[in-house]
Amino acid sequence: LVIFIVSGIWHGTTFGFALWGLLHGIYLVVSKHTTSLRDRLVSKLHINSAVHGYIQSLIVFALVAFAFIPFRLNDFSMLCDFFGKLFTVSSNKTIVTLFTETGFSTLKLLICCMGVIVFFVLDYISKRREEKKEMSIYESFARWRYAWRVLVYCFLFILVLCVGMYGASYNAANFIYGQF
Repeated sequence: LVIFIVSGIWHGTTFGFALWGLLHGIYLVVSKHTTSLRDRLVSKLHINSAVHGYIQSLIVFALVAFAFIPFRLNDFSMLCDFFGKLFTVSSNKTIVTLFTETGFSTLKLLICCMGVIVFFVLDYISKRREEKKEMSIYESFARWRYAWRVLVYCFLFILVLCVGMYGASYNAANFIYGQF
């Protein structure tokens, strides 16, 4: 745990950075101490290995995303205020409203959701091909005609420019490492 706390402090000296490191350390300790229990549970519930992999991926993503919350907050009172607002939802707000109130546009939310779906589909296809000992998606993509690959790369580049934090409203001081 000490190493993880130190790695958090290496990123910055505020409370949030140390808590970020501590959370990652706790995740690792809990993971190591519950491996046999989780394996028995998967076996007892007869969970498919592919489904198990997706469940693990979702849990890891949620835990890492959760750990990044204190990474951006300066002190404990901001953290308490944030979690108070996070878990208090009025009856007339939707998940989209919650995102748009924080400056996350509906279009960006839709693009992010589509991106997650695409990555899950690609991962699923990749695992299926691996089980069948077929060529991977990446090897298949490498065999595409050069012009098609360039078109895909250009599309992804334009998507990053459109969705990313660039353009007239971009402020480099808001970049997390720009604060040091």
